[in-house]
Formats: sequence, structure tokens, C-alpha cells
Amino acid sequence: MCEKSREGSNPFFPMIKWTVGWKLAVFCSFELFKRWRNMTRLTREELEKIIDENPLRSLSSIGEETGNSRVAIEKWLKTYQLDEYRNRKIKRLRGDKARKRRDYQN
Repeated sequence: MCEKSREGSNPFFPMIKWTVGWKLAVFCSFELFKRWRNMTRLTREELEKIIDENPLRSLSSIGEETGNSRVAIEKWLKTYQLDEYRNRKIKRLRGDKARKRRDYQN
């Protein structure tokens, strides 16, 4: 919707040239701000509890339950270093089943 141009005195803060109109751009940025403000931050303990209940749940379903986006849940998993924790739990759950499937295929 908008194009960034390098016009301006400081190259680190480029001027934004609106192609659609400034009212629409302000509206879009305000909507994004409202969505960001309404996100509820999860603590490490809350996220661990959700993972322990069912590590196979998708990140988007966790996000829907907590009122966040999938990307936000993914960022918090990386921030709290719980992505590897979740992957280990998934591997433990799927370990025997995955081996059985390989045996049936042969």
C-alpha cells in the first residue's frame, strides 16, 4: 500500500510516500496498533503448561485460545527457548508410532 523512499535528511528514518492516501495509511497503522495492544503476553510458565497439556497442538490453536497470533506464539517460544522443549516432547510422543509405521512400510 505504501512505498518507502530514501528521500529525507536521515537515511535511517526514510520518508514514507503514500500512494493510496494518508487517511487509509493512518487507519491501517492504527488498526495494527490496536491489534498489537490487545495481545496478552504469556509467561514462560503459562506457555510450558499449555505445551505440557498437549504438545501436538498447533501454534495457531494456542494463539486462538490465548488471543494472540501464531507468529506471536512462535516468537515467545523462541524468546523463552521453549521451541526445542516442545520438539522433544513431540518426538517422545511420536517415537514408537513412527518406528511402527516404518516397519509396516517394509
